[in-house]
Amino acid sequence: MKTRSSDIRSALIDSGKTEFLEHGFRKASLRKICANAHVTTGAFYSQFEKKEDLFAAIVQPVLAEFNGIVQSFLKTSIIEFDPNSESQIAFLRCLFAHKDVFKLLSDCSDGTDYEGFFDHLLNHFLMPEFQNGVNYHAGTTVPAAFVNSVVSFMFSQCMELANSGCSFDEYVRIVGFYSRFVSAGISSFFHYAANEPSKK
Repeated sequence: MKTRSSDIRSALIDSGKTEFLEHGFRKASLRKICANAHVTTGAFYSQFEKKEDLFAAIVQPVLAEFNGIVQSFLKTSIIEFDPNSESQIAFLRCLFAHKDVFKLLSDCSDGTDYEGFFDHLLNHFLMPEFQNGVNYHAGTTVPAAFVNSVVSFMFSQCMELANSGCSFDEYVRIVGFYSRFVSAGISSFFHYAANEPSKK
């Protein structure tokens, strides 16, 4: 019985994801990807022009979903986690459900067009929105270095926790703990900034 093109593509995507996660994009072996997918290299080239196209086929569907969620997420307050916010829960659910793809993007994408994806997300989307929110609540311009460290901490914890083996409910619960910890620190900072002695 002839193998369908869609089955070949699916097998290559599954095999490619495993190989990329284990070795990273640069060191991933196309021969091993094909062998583990039980297809020939000729079958690979019937689906993809090059290894980069296979990587894109793995991550792009998730990113298409994630980008829409991020836009909705940025319209809500991201200074404090709200477990009743649909957009914030959707953001966490996407990170959790596709943790393997996000690990590919963060740790295994060197040499692809997706290299530096999370730096771009943080620097051009999350940090500016967080900066605006913090400035508004503080009534002053808060140092960008402080804001960047807070956002980087929260995001790195969300990523690390997603891969810890906990359930989604526990994931949301612990992210809430992190958020309250950070919010308390920010509130303390606001108080300090408002009462900081004038510099001579």
